[in-house]
Amino acid sequence: MVTSMSHVLPLTREEALCRLAEFLPFAGSAYTKERNHDLGSFRQNTVSGLSAAIRRRMITEREVVDAVIRHHGPLEVEKFLQEVCWRSYWKGWLEQRPEIWSRYKHALCQHHEELSHSSGLTERVARARSGETGLTCFDAWSKELRDTGTLHNHTRMWTASIWVHTLGLPWELGAECFLYHLLDADPASNTLSWRWVAGLHTRGKSYQARASNIRQCTNGRFSPGPEVEARFPASSFQEPPPLQPFRAPADDRLPATVLVLCPEDWALDLPSGLRDQVEQVYLLTMEEEEAEGLSSSLVRRAEDRCLEDAGKVWAQAGHVRVVTCREFQTLWAEELASVPVRMPWVPVGHWHDRLRLIWKDVEPLWYLREWDKSAWPHAKKGFFGFWKTFRASLHA
Repeated sequence: MVTSMSHVLPLTREEALCRLAEFLPFAGSAYTKERNHDLGSFRQNTVSGLSAAIRRRMITEREVVDAVIRHHGPLEVEKFLQEVCWRSYWKGWLEQRPEIWSRYKHALCQHHEELSHSSGLTERVARARSGETGLTCFDAWSKELRDTGTLHNHTRMWTASIWVHTLGLPWELGAECFLYHLLDADPASNTLSWRWVAGLHTRGKSYQARASNIRQCTNGRFSPGPEVEARFPASSFQEPPPLQPFRAPADDRLPATVLVLCPEDWALDLPSGLRDQVEQVYLLTMEEEEAEGLSSSLVRRAEDRCLEDAGKVWAQAGHVRVVTCREFQTLWAEELASVPVRMPWVPVGHWHDRLRLIWKDVEPLWYLREWDKSAWPHAKKGFFGFWKTFRASLHA
């Protein structure tokens, strides 16, 4: 019986800080050398296991980066710093091209319509999701994803490649499966990583799993043959919409007595002076039936743990109230629309879509985290161009 990773991966702030301290000695040369090896669990692998906590900002990127640089110096931990920054790159890239998210959702609707009419495709997708394809490694990873809510980063790449290039299944359905099951699922990182594997993110480039690489990087736990190699060509490139230079939301200094937070960002580091103004904190959750359609029960339980922990921490700053989106929409219409309300910017994804239904014509006073403000505008093309520009800010 596989142990649920929701009981292993750090989710609360205290757990994340303890795990960061535990991981620090391994963030340098050990991580650089072994980061691509999947030995079965994050406790066996040389990885931090912090992604689910960083995803919700129970611990922030800046805290993690500062800690590893203090421990090792910037050069020894460059590979780890890059991994932390990939998420910021993906988010900044999608913020400048929100149409990509709309295309993904539209394609999903089309694929689900196709599934309702094609028994052959329905069966192939079902077998892939349940781990019954006959490809030993892929089937094991599918079950690990469902049972634990996580996969090693390199294993995610292999899994996505086999889904797209070996099994010939639509990448959007694979991305949806990951987004549903992963404890650290992020709309930008997930959607754009799957596009990259499929050959859509970088012109002329796709990622294709190789049997020899799987054998080497799992230390022989899996020894596939040519059956996992690509059988379907990479998808043809589709030109994304023109680049839209990212414009940070106005971070004006008007007083705001109400703070609104959602699972995109529970962090405590508010803009200067804002925390002292806050009298009421609203923590938003989706209705159960809405959440069920977007994430697994494992992910929802993880979200509940983070919500509970955030509530305890924020209770020290003012009166805290947990409300569903539907409840908050009523509050917004009847009580809060004329009250100064602040909220950290909610990036492209399901929560952004949901909150747009609430704000309609009158929005809160948005603010953007300094980390995002520094990172996102540089996500114009490829990651390494982004990294060349952004890396200097990590040592400031």
